[in-house]
This record gives sequence, C-alpha cells and structure tokens, in this order.
Amino acid sequence: MKQHVWQITMMVAALVALAGGAVADGEFLMHGRVSFDTGTAMVKNATEENWSAAVVNTLVMPGDTLWVDQSGTAELELAGGSFLRFADGSKAEVVSLPPSASIRGWAGSFYVHRLSRSQGDFIFTTPSGTVEIPADTLVRVDIDGTGATTVSVRWGSARVR
Repeated sequence: MKQHVWQITMMVAALVALAGGAVADGEFLMHGRVSFDTGTAMVKNATEENWSAAVVNTLVMPGDTLWVDQSGTAELELAGGSFLRFADGSKAEVVSLPPSASIRGWAGSFYVHRLSRSQGDFIFTTPSGTVEIPADTLVRVDIDGTGATTVSVRWGSARVR
C-alpha cells in the first residue's frame, strides 16, 4: 500500500513539474477553468501559434487568450468566486488571475460576475479604458469593432477610467 501512495505522489510531482512550477506546502498553481462552452471556444497560449479547443474543464493560465466565434458562448471560472462570460464573437487575454485578476478584452461582449465572497482586485482593460470591478457585482462590458466600450452595471458598482 505504501508503494502505491509513493507512486501516486511521484506522478503528481511529475505533473506539477511539467506544468511549469513546483508546489510547496500551502501553494498551488493559479489557474482558471472553462466551466461552460457551446463548442466554439478556443484558447491559445502566448508562446503558441495555434489555437486549441477550449472544452469544459480546460485549464486557463496567465498569458492565455480565449476566443468564442460568432455562434458561441463560454464561461471562465476563476478562483475565489469570479466568473467571466464570453458572448458570441468575443476575444480576451488573461493577464493575471485571482486574488488580483486582470483581463484584457479585445472585442465582443463580456459579463463579469463577482460573488460577494470574491477577494482581491478585478481589472478589465479594453482598447479605450479600464474597468475596476469590486466584489458582489455583475457588469457587462461591450467592445465594438472600433474599440469603443460600453459598461452596464446590473448590480453592484464599477469604476471606469
């Protein structure tokens, strides 16, 4: 039995090493995950040339760009109770992840939903400005083809700069 536990421990350590980082006590790799997809979401790492399908449970790391085509929707779940929903024709880059999240939206429509238990900052940058979104807030950010941005607050608040 001890040998099986040791083998599993070594496999987990190898997977962590392949993922690009070592895990010490109390630390873990920050990531988001695709929690909903209509089958049209794509993801691309900053160092890659090709896009890959972003199906449910695909891990998303800082530097990744997500895109949803004209007929799709997707949702990215972030640690600590924040969600980023992509409407059809949306593209955004994950700059950093919670506890201080930063997203760079390029085009499309997005909902940012932060639960009341969310901690840290959430910054959504567009071609024409920055939106700071506190906890317990639901905000829609629309970016048109020229980069003009419309921010609609369903509940909570947002600071637009």
